[in-house]
Amino acid sequence: MKDFLDKVRHSPMILAFFAIAIFFGMPALARASQVDEYSIVIGVGIDKGESAAYDVSFLTFVPIPDQNFTERYKVASSSGESIAKAVNDAELYLGKEIRFAHIKTVVLSMELLDEGEDVSKLLDFLVRENDITASTKIVTTKTKAKEFLDSAKALDSESSTKISQIVSYNRDSLYSVDTSFESFYKSFFGPTKTGLVPIFDLQKDYGITPTSEESGQSSQSGASKPSGEEKKLITNTGKIVVLRNGRKETELSSDELKNINLISGDFTTGFITIKDFDGRLYHGHDLTFEIFGKKVRFDAEFQNGVPVVSIYLKLDLLLSEVLSDEGMVEKNTDFEKFGKDDLAVVANGVRKQMSGAMEVMREKKIDLLNFYTKIYNADRNKFEQYLSEKTEADFYLDGVVVKANVDIKLR
Repeated sequence: MKDFLDKVRHSPMILAFFAIAIFFGMPALARASQVDEYSIVIGVGIDKGESAAYDVSFLTFVPIPDQNFTERYKVASSSGESIAKAVNDAELYLGKEIRFAHIKTVVLSMELLDEGEDVSKLLDFLVRENDITASTKIVTTKTKAKEFLDSAKALDSESSTKISQIVSYNRDSLYSVDTSFESFYKSFFGPTKTGLVPIFDLQKDYGITPTSEESGQSSQSGASKPSGEEKKLITNTGKIVVLRNGRKETELSSDELKNINLISGDFTTGFITIKDFDGRLYHGHDLTFEIFGKKVRFDAEFQNGVPVVSIYLKLDLLLSEVLSDEGMVEKNTDFEKFGKDDLAVVANGVRKQMSGAMEVMREKKIDLLNFYTKIYNADRNKFEQYLSEKTEADFYLDGVVVKANVDIKLR
């Protein structure tokens, strides 16, 4: 004991450590758990209100200690003339302060967008919360947002495919987009004022049998559906809502979006189909290629006062399917090699899809690829002169010449 006291006397930092431990540690041990003070929200849904302007739903995580480490969720709802009022009423209902640090998804009802609601207004309260990250995803659904969160609750409770994983897959898929707070406001305050929000839907569950592990977790967590209650699955439709100045402008199909994403290069996986292939090797067949790599580069310049944008697209493809109206194709794709002429036909098919993307943007008067900035950076003065010659009814992409250069490599 004497030796210990001598060490303490010669090491005053030990006394400081004990003082800090007693001063901060004891109150912390006596304090109630934070899960008893705060409600952990991982998803928010916003619907058109019946008794008020908005119905807001919260997908909350309910931590319950047990030996199986199962996750449980519940959905709480409230109404208000503003999102802030609805959040305040929800806190009174839950008896806890709502925290958004773990929020992953915000679901907007399509009904609100169809009525011309400004998405920036709907998100205003949430983005001003310091806890929310810029990577929080935004999706819309043609069902009620509350119903959507009820289905998300079932997914998470059963340790199945989580809604956050479904949304995150959009980053990589050629047929979809990944819209976060960051990307939304980047486009909202950008020159084109154009943003994209993916459309999700609910479909009937046709009875995929879970594994024994999933079944056990589901029964232990109490998440199984009552007999006779219809269960629905969350699906990515591949369609998107196009926003301009925060309001719904139009919708795009999955094929239209695929062609646009092909130009942008914002994908890592996907498939390209060339119908009625006009080549030597598989003449008249429908060929589907899997994408294994891509590179995209844009060059913009002015020629005789006309903006010209050159797109250089390199694709690394693998032939994955050959379809014929006459039945099975007998050729072995592992031994049949594409020649230069066949590769040129594939490149021409890709070029046609890129041309289709430009036609859609010109027809709907939307610049989803931010050609505005590319041309502006090429020559600001010439671009301003080009815009000054346009009337209010004109769309600046109508006079832009786009050249597509496609280089195909087959594995």
